[in-house]
Amino acid sequence: ALVPARVSGTRRDRDARGTMRAALVSRVPSVCSGGSGRRVSHMDTAKRGYGAYVSKACRAGDPDTHTGCDAPRRTRRAILFPPLVTAAALVVAELVSPHMALASDTRVLTVPGSSSDAFSFPSIAAAVAAIAASGDKSPVLIHLASGVYDERVVFGANLGNVTLAPGPGVDENSVTITHKTVVPYESTIEVVGDGTSVTLRNLRIRHASKSVANNYAVFANAGGVLAMTDCDVSSTTGCGIACEGSDLIVTKCLVHDCKSHGVAVFGDLLGDVGGGKIEKCFITKNGGDGVVVRQGAIGTITECEIVENDGYAVTLIDVRKGTAVKGNTAKGNKRTPFANLGGLTSGDDVEVSGNIF
Repeated sequence: ALVPARVSGTRRDRDARGTMRAALVSRVPSVCSGGSGRRVSHMDTAKRGYGAYVSKACRAGDPDTHTGCDAPRRTRRAILFPPLVTAAALVVAELVSPHMALASDTRVLTVPGSSSDAFSFPSIAAAVAAIAASGDKSPVLIHLASGVYDERVVFGANLGNVTLAPGPGVDENSVTITHKTVVPYESTIEVVGDGTSVTLRNLRIRHASKSVANNYAVFANAGGVLAMTDCDVSSTTGCGIACEGSDLIVTKCLVHDCKSHGVAVFGDLLGDVGGGKIEKCFITKNGGDGVVVRQGAIGTITECEIVENDGYAVTLIDVRKGTAVKGNTAKGNKRTPFANLGGLTSGDDVEVSGNIF
């Protein structure tokens, strides 16, 4: 087990907009390896140490709190990790864009960074592997420098709350994560297993993977919790964003030019777990439907622009009660009507109101 040892000192916030003084807590170094049984990186991920604690939150600012689906749902899982925002940060004026306050025990990692810095890692996958190896479930913020990250990132089970975002002073449109491979079933970013909640902010995500099923740029697998804000997502081989038997929150994202659907929300195999909340997104020029909800999932789709897709704006098949499609604008989609209801879905299960099409 890692035993924290307190030291006195300060940390300089590298944000060009200001500085923040904070006490650091160092930890007994540990060898963190990427050899965790899953493919995380071709790079050497051995590193000592894994994170820093920030002693106090930044000043409160304009909050942008994530929430899960409001409708109740049955679950066969003994424990579903609480929604990401209950333990993660609020949005404020000094850190990232959208700016985010830190919980008092948040660890801050940087990618890439100096090899002599215990809090820096050569790749995103290496940073995630270090979090897993540490066994520490306190919140983690991974700051990314501008550039293109050509790698696949898998967040496994029991990592706690992890946020991936551009670092202080980094332009919000300058970080791209891409994974293009002939190997099937590989998303660019995947969240899998209970006990892990991931937030993605201000990232460009690109994807190509040769497969028929499970072909997603960003994928929240069974038990995972994923929230995305202000991201730009595209897949040349499949869907942009998807979840299966997990919780998905997508806010103010651009999902475009995907070969299949823009956003897909599926329940688990029994159709009693899983849901998605899609808000204020721009979903366009995808080869399938704009948004698909099916297989016992609950979906809420509100205030989105869903335009010029090759399928329906929204398809709802065998959804659970509590699903809602409200206040969206849908124009130029090739298939009509605006909302396609199929399977056992009925008007009693779905609220469709205030949409423009």
